[in-house]
Amino acid sequence: MLRRKDWSLMRALMYERLATVELAAPVLDIGGGAAADYNALLDCSPVSVNIQTALGPSVIGDVTGGLPFADASFAAVLAINTLEHLLDDAATLSECFRVLRPGGVLHAMTPFLYRVHGHPDDYHRHTGSAWAALLASAGFDSARIEPLVWDTMSTAWSLVDAAPLGRNWWRARRVLRPLVLARPLVFGRIDRRMKEKGPSMTADYPVAYYAMARR
Repeated sequence: MLRRKDWSLMRALMYERLATVELAAPVLDIGGGAAADYNALLDCSPVSVNIQTALGPSVIGDVTGGLPFADASFAAVLAINTLEHLLDDAATLSECFRVLRPGGVLHAMTPFLYRVHGHPDDYHRHTGSAWAALLASAGFDSARIEPLVWDTMSTAWSLVDAAPLGRNWWRARRVLRPLVLARPLVFGRIDRRMKEKGPSMTADYPVAYYAMARR
């Protein structure tokens, strides 16, 4: 998926991880819809709720006012690039907990070292520690937070990659991006020697986080 030049590095890393996630039905996708480009990676057809009608959600609604579903309705909840757009994301996490069945699982992915992108707005860049604390406050058990990162240079590249530097830059990045992604593979031996001198900082520069938490 990293080869997809029409995806940002963040989206490629997210979808690579999402493709490995096993979901028990029924599934609720908050911020999703029939037109979401990650649907092909899912092994189910989730119920979706979204304020954006263009994505074709099952239910059109603003999740900041609560989820329009009964308690314990779902075995899994997805939130892909959604929670950063909610000012009171803690309240939405509590709603996710409410609509999950006992033993149900929340799968959330959010950007970290990534540009501001408002749909309709962009409020948060929580660290992994913050997500763990928020999930615990919402009542979740057994939370696991994973940094999504290729290497530190590609994280820096992803910020430049998304910058509006003109049409010529967008063309040039199609050539340069594979070279940036190849760097840690080509110089892996050097990277390993550096790690022997101290702890790796790669995990400290994630472009995004994946959080899995059980009710």
